[in-house]
Amino acid sequence: MDIVAQKKKNNKRYLPHTVGTKEGAVKLYRQTKDIDFVLRRYHISKASLMRWNKLYDGTKESLMPKSHRPHNQHPNAHTEEELTWIRNYHRRNPNISICELYGKLRQEKAYSRHPGSLYREFVYVGEPAPQITEHEHAAFYLQFQKSILASLKKRELLTHSQYDRCIEEIEKQFSKNNHSQA
Repeated sequence: MDIVAQKKKNNKRYLPHTVGTKEGAVKLYRQTKDIDFVLRRYHISKASLMRWNKLYDGTKESLMPKSHRPHNQHPNAHTEEELTWIRNYHRRNPNISICELYGKLRQEKAYSRHPGSLYREFVYVGEPAPQITEHEHAAFYLQFQKSILASLKKRELLTHSQYDRCIEEIEKQFSKNNHSQA
């Protein structure tokens, strides 16, 4: 196995050309204007040479790899207001579970995101995600289903009798599951 293949295998991100190589190729191209000669000598593609030539402004820094992070947030990212809600609830009750927090946010703040994104935000902020028991998870799931039904009722997609029947059925399943686990 040659050295390049070995480096490629060991590195997560493969960057075969150093800044010095890039600069040398661009300078040689600008001096000679012979593309084929430069490509053969440096073992590079024409696209790479043209890209480096366009970037090169006479300094090595212009050929350094740039960050790939976006300059602005994703349009579906949590808003600053939602992050404040999450931080405040956690600050007031540090032992709150993700499930409880999600239920409170949905009911009190009309939080409409997926529970997974709340969990991811919890981890990103650096707060350890509390572990929950099966009973807490079942209670959360019941609360989650109730909040969805309430939302449907509020939008007049469920009648009052349909809503009541669904709530009864959900609570019946919840109590049956709780008794079987106990």
